[in-house]
Amino acid sequence: MSEGIGRVYQLTNDVLIRRDKSFDWKSRYTANNFIKEGTIHAYGGNGLFATKNNLIYFDNTLNNWFKIKTNNANKINHFNTIAQYDSINELFYVALGKSDDLIDQEALNPKIMSYNFDSKLWEYEGEINYTPNHDYKQIANYQLPAIFDTKELVVYDFIRKELTKFVGNFPLMENILKIHYQKASKSFIIAMAQGATQISFKIVNENEILKNKMVVLPLYKKEVDFFKPLFASGLVLVLSMVFLRYRKKSKGSTKEKLKSDKDLLIDLTEDEVKLVELLLNSYPSFVNYPELMHLLNYDLSYEAQIKRLNQAIKVLEIKLQQKLKDKSALFEIRRNMNDKRIKELRLKN
Repeated sequence: MSEGIGRVYQLTNDVLIRRDKSFDWKSRYTANNFIKEGTIHAYGGNGLFATKNNLIYFDNTLNNWFKIKTNNANKINHFNTIAQYDSINELFYVALGKSDDLIDQEALNPKIMSYNFDSKLWEYEGEINYTPNHDYKQIANYQLPAIFDTKELVVYDFIRKELTKFVGNFPLMENILKIHYQKASKSFIIAMAQGATQISFKIVNENEILKNKMVVLPLYKKEVDFFKPLFASGLVLVLSMVFLRYRKKSKGSTKEKLKSDKDLLIDLTEDEVKLVELLLNSYPSFVNYPELMHLLNYDLSYEAQIKRLNQAIKVLEIKLQQKLKDKSALFEIRRNMNDKRIKELRLKN
């Protein structure tokens, strides 16, 4: 793919074949590129005196680029952003970046935004906990968003909500032009300026960096708000009163109702009945998503199975809410305690 986006090539039998019906845009340099369900996506970038803050994708059938239509506007408009795509939850995170405003060009964007591919909404997540030097360099092709900042490697993980700093053994920042991570050799290839016209290359093994002092920090900056404890106390009190009132009105838990009244399972699909029975038998334990996908045996890719399962859970909940005449949430979903990438499900009591 051309650096400023537009042209797309496919490597076939060691030969590059051009796929797109477009041209070399030269308008999206420093864009964040990622693959979603086998399709190339790109966010942001700048060029031709403009900065972009939207998402586009390359249609593999039409061989052309298209904008993704969203239900609200993105609140940040910066270039050289860092980003990460969460394929399990269908979320795209973006942060940092520089402004093309001449008055404010030295300021870095502290906001973290997320885009939900299901709801088609941009949301503000919070402020990033560590803002690097203005001249930070991104590392292309690294497994996570990563930058060189002065003499530190900083790795951001939006999914785990943490950042890691590795200190020491780096070339001088002011000489670096580009940094590329080579997965095969697990090393950083660094292009550095030598004088006005010369370029030299340096290879730094990843192990030489990772063995250095490491500091792990929360991704989000902690917000101090005097009114939050008071608000939280009041909210807990109100929710407790609502909960107690609901408990008095309720004749039993969702689990008890589903176990005692088999008529509730009438009109459910075979997969939905399997899902309900597994959750009933497992209660109060959670059932992880891989086990649910194995039960339903979808013949799809892993990402497509996750999407299909989420949809199945939503549809089942709506059906049961109608049968129980209860609009409250019937399922509880959480992250696995040992592996935050895995979701778990159980019936709400």
